[in-house]
Amino acid sequence: MFVAHCKITLPYPVPERVVWNRTSNNTWEVDFPPEHVWGKDSIAVVNDPAGGKENVLRVHFTKKHYWGSPDNPVGGGFLYPPIPPETAMLMSFDIYFSSNFDFSKGGKLPGLWGGNVDACGSGSYTEDCFTLRFVWREGGVGGIFAHLPRDQSPDFCDRPDVMCETSWGLGLGRGTWTFKKSRWQRISMYVKLNIPGHQDGYIKVELNELTFLMYQWYDVGST
Repeated sequence: MFVAHCKITLPYPVPERVVWNRTSNNTWEVDFPPEHVWGKDSIAVVNDPAGGKENVLRVHFTKKHYWGSPDNPVGGGFLYPPIPPETAMLMSFDIYFSSNFDFSKGGKLPGLWGGNVDACGSGSYTEDCFTLRFVWREGGVGGIFAHLPRDQSPDFCDRPDVMCETSWGLGLGRGTWTFKKSRWQRISMYVKLNIPGHQDGYIKVELNELTFLMYQWYDVGST
């Protein structure tokens, strides 16, 4: 799996912050810079697999391994806190899956988080954090793996593309789009927090500039 471009954009008129792009070299740890890195040996700057002249960031997944952790790295991961707290943010990146990449049962991609990130994870739900991670499933089927406060609108779980009855978190938009192999794809996630007590926050997902997913939600206010 390869990443060529990653950017963060704020909701007000300021220049976007490109945190990594194809002109970067092996100083990617300086470019981000990341926190809580694991699987560093699985991440490297390499030539573009599509034949482009610029560099890309490769994340290696060991064959026949499916579970990653700091002690048993499969792929890699880190946290990147780029800005002070905001009420809206857009994240996008270009991604490329090799022709021989096995989507298998699924995997996780980058995403956004807010609030106390240590409180979200392993199926936990609190009122002071959220996480939204892009994922792929078998065959490259896309979706979002989410930890959100339980206090959503009464019909939030009624949508056919929302999976609420799980022990690991929420599934949003499964099957709404499909990742392809052997081509660059730009995927973006826009998250706007609600005004406390109002259902005016939303999540928007675009793949190659086409809108595939939109949710209204309650969240953690102004975190």
